Amino acid sequence: MELGLNDLHVGSIYRWVAKDLRCWVAWFDVANISNRQSADRPADGTVVMYLGREQFSNNGVPAYIFVVGEKKYAVWNSSVIHGLQPIKD
Repeated sequence: MELGLNDLHVGSIYRWVAKDLRCWVAWFDVANISNRQSADRPADGTVVMYLGREQFSNNGVPAYIFVVGEKKYAVWNSSVIHGLQPIKD
């Protein structure tokens, strides 16, 4: 099943499947967001939890926020959706 942006729900858990690494171009560790250095992309098969959208600057574009392990990450590009697969109970 192909996800759309409207299919993302706060608290939902997804598996990252590296279809296209460009999906993670603007991927930052929220703890280090001020230095704007891209964090490592998650490994193929990584489980992530969606936390919603959050605004970090005045650029008008809120980021998609995910938890990966014990870190929160912000992703600005909407193509992130192409690498997510929902995990069913």
